[in-house]
Amino acid sequence: MRLGAWFVDAWQPAIALDGKTGRRLAFHDASGEQLESDPACWVLRPVTILFRFSIGVTNGKRGTLVNAPLDFKLDDDASVRLTCVLPHLAAA
Repeated sequence: MRLGAWFVDAWQPAIALDGKTGRRLAFHDASGEQLESDPACWVLRPVTILFRFSIGVTNGKRGTLVNAPLDFKLDDDASVRLTCVLPHLAAA
């Protein structure tokens, strides 16, 4: 991994369907207009998230690893402001 790179991928579809032609194209090749106007571009496919629990991982840590993404999803669905969710980041 190169320095400064994210260690996770963005949760966005890899493929978008062109609404006019029905042609499949890479998400990053879709036009800005299409991404703004076509909600089908943002439909996520089923995702499997695997956590590797090893010796020494406590039930508390395991709970955090599972609950943190769920909490993020709830905050995102409720459109909670960044200043409420991550105040230190928003203040930076």
